[in-house]
Amino acid sequence: FEAEKGLLSKERRISYLYEIKVENFKSRPIGIKVLDQVPVSRNADIKVTVSKLDPEPEAEDVTGLITWEADLAPRRQQTFTIGYDIQFPRDKELAGSD
Repeated sequence: FEAEKGLLSKERRISYLYEIKVENFKSRPIGIKVLDQVPVSRNADIKVTVSKLDPEPEAEDVTGLITWEADLAPRRQQTFTIGYDIQFPRDKELAGSD
């Protein structure tokens, strides 16, 4: 999703939402660890805001790494959701945003 603030806005915002689905095909419970990452800006003009992490992760660090740990019952699945927004000046192109 991409939006621009106001009619004469000077900023663009791109929103991302990802779901990671994990399923246990075994006949016994298993422990899982899911790792993913959100972008981290090194440019003051580019702001990254995490909008959704579900369920609450066990850990988040300054590099954007997110860690979930869970016990998954036999023949069950679990969904992990990550959402974030990137705001940047309208006159700039954001590499890798397509």
